[in-house]
Amino acid sequence: MTVTSQNVAGSSVDGFTRRQSNSIISTRALNSWSFGNTAFSVEGFTRYTDRLLDAQLREQKSKSSFTASLLQTVNGLDTSMMDPSSSIAEAMSSFFNAAGTLASNTSSTTNIQDFAAKATQVATRISTFTDTINQLGASTRANLTAILDEANAVAPALARINLDILSGSVPGNATPAADVLDERDRLLTRLQDLLGGKSIIHTDGTATFQIGGMALVDGSVANHFVNTDVSASVFNVQLQSENIDPKYSDGRKVNIGFLSTEGASLTTVNGNPYQAAAKTAFTGGQAGAAFTILTDFIPKIQRQVSSIALVFARDVNAVKQKDGTTGITSIFGFKNTTTNGPSVITTTPAVLGSYTATQLMDMSDEKSANYNAAIAAVVNGADWDPALFVSNINFGSNTVLSIDSTAANAIESTRNSFSTPLSLLTNNVASTISSWKAQDKANISVATQLQNRKESVSGVNLDEEAANLVKFQQLYGAASKVMQTANQMFATLLSAMNAA
Repeated sequence: MTVTSQNVAGSSVDGFTRRQSNSIISTRALNSWSFGNTAFSVEGFTRYTDRLLDAQLREQKSKSSFTASLLQTVNGLDTSMMDPSSSIAEAMSSFFNAAGTLASNTSSTTNIQDFAAKATQVATRISTFTDTINQLGASTRANLTAILDEANAVAPALARINLDILSGSVPGNATPAADVLDERDRLLTRLQDLLGGKSIIHTDGTATFQIGGMALVDGSVANHFVNTDVSASVFNVQLQSENIDPKYSDGRKVNIGFLSTEGASLTTVNGNPYQAAAKTAFTGGQAGAAFTILTDFIPKIQRQVSSIALVFARDVNAVKQKDGTTGITSIFGFKNTTTNGPSVITTTPAVLGSYTATQLMDMSDEKSANYNAAIAAVVNGADWDPALFVSNINFGSNTVLSIDSTAANAIESTRNSFSTPLSLLTNNVASTISSWKAQDKANISVATQLQNRKESVSGVNLDEEAANLVKFQQLYGAASKVMQTANQMFATLLSAMNAA
C-alpha cells in the first residue's frame, strides 16, 4: 500500500523510478507465529530500471543538450543575415548601385546624397552585425561560466549520494533506498546535460563521472573546476583536486589537468607558421556547445567580416579619377581607438597587399595550411575590428565628395570581387545552423524513443496503480474481516469454556 502510494505521488516527479515491494510468506516472516506460519513480511523493494537503457539515455542527453544549446545560442542569426533590412550583402549591393548612378552625373546633389547614405548604411550594417557577434560571444562566455559553476555545485552532491549508497548497502540492508538511487541518476543526467562527459555506475551502486578522461566525481571524492571565469579566455579551465599538493608549501591544491588547450606550438607549413587546432574535453552538453560557439563558430564569422571590411575599405578608397593619379575622398575607414592621429583611419595596413577578402579569410585562420601570422594579426586584431568600421563621408545636404564618373564606375566595377566572400559569410552561417538543426531533429527523435522505452520499464502506470490500490483496499477489508471473525470465534470459544 505504501509503495503504491509512493508510485502515484512520484509519477509527476522527474526521474522517479517505479518500484514494488517484495513480500515473502514463510516461517521466518516476522509475524508468522501469529498465524500458523502463513504470514508475510516485506523483504525489500524492486526498482524497475534497465541500466543499459539508462546509460544510453544519459549519453543521448548530452548530445541533445549540445545541439539544443547551439541552436538556442544562435537563434535567429541566420534569418537576420538574410533579412534585407539588416543584410550586409543587400547594403553593399545598394552601395554599388548608387555608385553606378553617381557615375552618370557626379554633380547631382541627389546622387551624391544617395551615395553617401548608402555608404553609411554599409558601414552601419557591418559594425552592427559585428557588435551582434561580439555580444553573442560575451553572453556565451557568461553562460559557460554559469555552467561550470553549476557543475561545481552538482559534483559534491553526487559525492554525498555515493556515501549514502555505501551506507545503505551494509549487511542487513541489501540495497540503498530507491529515492537515493533516483537522485543519483538525476545528478548524473544533469552533469551530462551540462558537460557531456561519461557516467559510470559501479556494481555497488556508486557513480563516477568523468570529463576528458579525468574524474570530476569518483566515489565520495568530488573534484572541482577552477578558472571558471572565461571572460578573457576559454582555454584556462582546469580540474583541481581538494588535496593539498605536497610539492608546494603555500597550500595550493593538486591540479589534475586542463580541460582545453590552445593547440600545439607553431610549426612551419609551406613556409608559413601553422598551429594545430585547439582541443577540448568539452565535446558534448551545454559546455561543449558554448566551446564550439566560442572557438569555432564566432571566430570564423569574425575573420570573414573583418576580411570583407578591410578589403572593401582598401579597394574603394584606392580608386583613381580620370587622370589615373588623383585619388578620391576616402569613403570608408576604422575609428581610431588611440588619442593620436585622425579620428578615422582610412589607410589599411600594407601587409594586406592585393590579397582578396577570400584569401585573407584563409590566411588568418590558424588551422589553415596558408596561415600567415602577420595577416592574422591585422584581420583578428582589435585595431581593425569591423565593429569600428565607419563611413568617412558625411550624409547631408552639405556633403562634399571629390569623385568623378571614372572613379564612380571603378567603385561599381568592384562589385563582383565581393560576391564570393559575401556568399561564404552567408553560406557559412546558414549551412552551419542548418546542419545543427538537422542534428537536433535527429537527437530529439532518438531521445524520444529512448524515453518512451524507459517509461515502459520505469514509468508509473496510474491505471495500474489505481487498480492496485483497489486490490489492496479489498485485501485489507478481507483481512479485517478475517480478524473480526477470528475475534468472534475466540470470544465464543472463551464463553463456552467459561460456561463449562
